[in-house]
This record gives sequence, C-alpha cells and structure tokens, in this order.
Amino acid sequence: EIKKNEQALRDFKNRLDLATRSGGIGVWDFDLTSGELAWDDRMFELYGVNREQFPGAYQAWLQALHPDDLERAKSELEQAINGGEPFDSEFRILLPDGQQRFLHATATVIFDEQMQAVRMIGTNMDITAQKRSEEVLREATEAAEAANQQKSAFLNVMSHELRSPLTVILGYLPIL
Repeated sequence: EIKKNEQALRDFKNRLDLATRSGGIGVWDFDLTSGELAWDDRMFELYGVNREQFPGAYQAWLQALHPDDLERAKSELEQAINGGEPFDSEFRILLPDGQQRFLHATATVIFDEQMQAVRMIGTNMDITAQKRSEEVLREATEAAEAANQQKSAFLNVMSHELRSPLTVILGYLPIL
C-alpha cells in the first residue's frame, strides 16, 4: 500500500512538473512566519538569477519588483495575507541585466487553526509577450485613428476647395 501511494505521488509530481514546465509557470512557497521564500527552477529562470544568487527571502522579491509597481504589488500581497482579496496581480520585474519582464502572479493563502496566515503558495507566469503585443496593438490603433482624422480633415479641405470653383461654373452654365 505504501509503495502504491509513493508511486501515485511520484506520478502526480511528474504530471504537475510537466504542466508547469509546458505552461512556463514558476511555483513559489512563502513561509509567512519565517519570511523564507522557496522557488522552483522556473522561478529562477523568470527572475534571471541562479540559486546561489537568491537569498531565499521575501526581500529578494521586493528588490526585483519595478519601482513603479512595488507599492501596489506589496499592498495586494498584504491584502491577501490579511484575509482580504485573493492574490492575483500583474507587475513588472527588473532582471539583473536590466531587462524588464511582466509577470502575472496568483497565490493561495494557508491559514492555521487560529485563522492566522502562515503560508502562501503561488505561481508566476511571464506575460511580457502579451503585454508587448497589447502595446503594439494600442499604438497601431492610435496611428489608425490619427490617419482617419487626417483623412477627414483632407476631405473637408478638398470639399471646400472644389465646391467654390464648381459653384462658379454652375453659375455660368445657364449663360453658356
């Protein structure tokens, strides 16, 4: 029975690893009592660091956050820990080489018997390509709207420029 349960656990772990690897999802575990943060291999890839560079502390995550997103992401995490909203956030991080990535993070808070938050288990997914596509689409839409406005302005001017001489011609037509 023990061997059967161990095999079932290994099979489940293999399926979970395959799913997270295929989806490009990093998994993290945050011990709220000690402040220790554990990452899987994909998390290290997402943040552009190796295990030796990672101190395993909450502070490391804060340091990686983009300064413009720091307070919001930190606030959303604290709200989830305090029993408010579920943690579901998008934020930017800065990699050690200066590159910027957009991540989507979700997490579950685990409470003890006294309803105190003791642990969070979450995922991060790189959504940089999606955000860049949205930006390109937004810029293309703005360019199309600007071109449409220029076309309308051109047609208004041309309409006026053609209307004046045609009115004169139509005035002389009965005389001719």
